[in-house]
Amino acid sequence: GAERAYLTHFGPFESVKEGAEELLESIDDMERIRVMALESGLKGMDLRAFCGERVREAIARQMDRCGIAAGREEWQWLDADTHMNALGLVHVIERGE
Repeated sequence: GAERAYLTHFGPFESVKEGAEELLESIDDMERIRVMALESGLKGMDLRAFCGERVREAIARQMDRCGIAAGREEWQWLDADTHMNALGLVHVIERGE
């Protein structure tokens, strides 16, 4: 396998195996959120809020698994990613996949 990967804007990443495992776990988290959101029957802003809360929880779990403690500053930085992931889930749900 590869010894390193080059991530956009982040340079070389050398923990490829561990990174792949985290990526797969993150994909599984997003799929679980998609299913829960779809089953909730929520629409519009309620669906966005539901997905946003679940994405934030998933990010917090991932950070915990990686031993990263997030404070206010880290969450401010992560809010854009949280929002984009939630909007992506909402888009998939509203378009019917």
